[in-house]
Amino acid sequence: MKEVYIEQDPNKQLQNCYSRKHPECNCKVLSQRLLFIFNNPPDTLADIARESQINYQTLVSHWKLKAIPLLREVAIKVGYESN
Repeated sequence: MKEVYIEQDPNKQLQNCYSRKHPECNCKVLSQRLLFIFNNPPDTLADIARESQINYQTLVSHWKLKAIPLLREVAIKVGYESN
């Protein structure tokens, strides 16, 4: 399963993708909290920003510009095909 790859993050690729001052909000953590397959109901970026004391807009930018493209790359790598 593809979610296993995110959980294990064998190359630490997801864990190493984080906003400059906030390694605790890396791509792996955000994926686990924001995606339905891990967390039902998923958390919101606003919740995560508030809990982590990170500027909301910084977190949104990181998610959209870094994390989502990386997740797409990982998904393709593990065999996901978009239609």
